[in-house]
Amino acid sequence: MPRLNFEYEDPTPNFDRRKVKGVAVQLISLSQEHFNKATALEIAGGGKLYNVVIEDEKVGKDLIKNGRMRKRWTFIPLTKISAWTLAPAVSHVQLLEEKLSLTPQLETQNGRTTRSRQSSDCTLARRL
Repeated sequence: MPRLNFEYEDPTPNFDRRKVKGVAVQLISLSQEHFNKATALEIAGGGKLYNVVIEDEKVGKDLIKNGRMRKRWTFIPLTKISAWTLAPAVSHVQLLEEKLSLTPQLETQNGRTTRSRQSSDCTLARRL
């Protein structure tokens, strides 16, 4: 498949090819029990699955300057990747409230503190 063939020449003498990890999609593996999630992974990753993962920005600069690549590529330096996980109990409304910096109104009923249904902030977040 042409989108998976990342071909280049060493940009400098003694270039360490281990610093070029490869096309992102080739670096991903799924165990058989997770094959049913492959389509979701493809959709979430989109075109970025065909970017080239490299050690750092310097490797990318060297490749762009002297790598003699046959086509244009986008690089993902490992030094620029940051991972984060989503807690399973976090709801979409909570995420939107965080992203939009909304502060919901709280009310107490029967000794329990809950979000006010009259809060315009929460209503806005629920509509989004």
